[in-house]
Amino acid sequence: QIIREIPRTLYGTNIEWIYDGYGLWNADRDALDPHLVELTRALDLSLLRFPGGVFSDFYHWQDGVGRRDTRRASPHVTGGPKSRNTFGTAEALSFARAVGGQLLITVNAGTGTPEEAAGWVRHVNVDGASGSDRVTFWEVGNELYGKGGAAEHVTMTAQAYRDRFLRFAEAMRDVDPDIKIGAIGLENFGRYQMNGYPDWNRVLLSGAGRHIDFLAMHNAYAPMVFEDRGYNVRSVYAAMLAAPTLIAENLAVVSRQIEALASDPDQRIGIAITEWGPWFHAEPDSRFIDHVKTMGSALFVADTLKVFIESPRTRIANAFKLVDNAFMGWIGPRDGRYAAKAPYYALQLYTQHFGERLVRSVTNSPTYDSPAVGLVDQVPNVPYLDVVTSLDPPGNTLYIMAINKHFDRPIAASIRVGGFRPESEAKAWTLRSTGIDAHTGTQLPRIPGLNWARQASAEPNPRFNDNDPNGVRIETTNIGRTPASFEYTFAPHSVTAIELSPLD
Repeated sequence: QIIREIPRTLYGTNIEWIYDGYGLWNADRDALDPHLVELTRALDLSLLRFPGGVFSDFYHWQDGVGRRDTRRASPHVTGGPKSRNTFGTAEALSFARAVGGQLLITVNAGTGTPEEAAGWVRHVNVDGASGSDRVTFWEVGNELYGKGGAAEHVTMTAQAYRDRFLRFAEAMRDVDPDIKIGAIGLENFGRYQMNGYPDWNRVLLSGAGRHIDFLAMHNAYAPMVFEDRGYNVRSVYAAMLAAPTLIAENLAVVSRQIEALASDPDQRIGIAITEWGPWFHAEPDSRFIDHVKTMGSALFVADTLKVFIESPRTRIANAFKLVDNAFMGWIGPRDGRYAAKAPYYALQLYTQHFGERLVRSVTNSPTYDSPAVGLVDQVPNVPYLDVVTSLDPPGNTLYIMAINKHFDRPIAASIRVGGFRPESEAKAWTLRSTGIDAHTGTQLPRIPGLNWARQASAEPNPRFNDNDPNGVRIETTNIGRTPASFEYTFAPHSVTAIELSPLD
């Protein structure tokens, strides 16, 4: 049973303008970094969100055009550090072209103006780029609903943002009426209370719904253990791997809001998750700050992608973020070169070994109960095995993506396939590791005066401090001929992509 076409735009990421795009622009070569281009091209990404993150609401695009040697240095946020604008619009478009993706541009709705945003649309879609460089997706602002931290410099009420969005959208569409414009929104859920204005979605959707093409949310960060109460790694990871259940419920709530408040029963308005991913802490003294790179985080990535694929209105997802010299990127430094982290490989399994048409599947699995940890609420009956399935467009290949979230035990599964005869050679690609906290050996930067906390390890099989480049890897297995019912054992804490072809 075909459920829906899977949008390729679910396989996106964020790139930032600061620090030469975190290395995307090689200043010594005055060109794109070839190794980062190669690593990114291997991910087969669709949309690259630019200029990325909180910096979007302090970024003025005119600072990043023209000759690079004449561009000025701009602050990342008000009163913050500065970067020279070497990685501007032309460089971001060039990077997207080199890796086979497109940009999603976030215009500055915090410290910018509608005229500035319209000028950016004109610069890209009218005056300058054309063809594959044309940018279709534009997002108005970034987390303006937040209170606290950097957001205090650029926060506003729901009514203020609604009115601002309408002015921006009108100015931008006057330049190019064919662009798709996203408004930012967020519905709080459980312990995840990131929106400082609980009426935000209601005010925005009821007052501006017919002008919105997609609602951009950041509801898929986990586990965010900002208050460390002495949690052990296994408890934190158990909560993180329960979070996709809550994310799915929240997406369903927002879908109903769009249908009711924006009078959109035909699903014209999509949902975009323009920032998402594993996130533990942002302070160097946290025992969990560098756990974004582990196998446990890769399981979260795989399971959250399953949620996006199965959410009918969710059409865009941009992981946060592609590359970083510190702890957030899914590509990071290792011994002077860039290397992929475990979440990178989880995303790659979907882009390389999953189909374009979601098909119905049912999974019966043992479960566990997860307590509330960090910003993840308690969740009962979390399945250890999650599965999502798909077909290629001709219907010739059936894909099974299975996530075994059990830390210690393999899961022996009985797989039954209906309406498809998988009797030719089958293959499996398995992302596995030496332990739940294993990683590929990427390193935090050495900064004078900054001491990173010793990171927590997962007992009784601690692997975090091994720093083994082969601690996380993808293994390929020839399964052989598989009839309509067959057995397969999924390794502990693993993600497995199985490709079944029909009888020749």
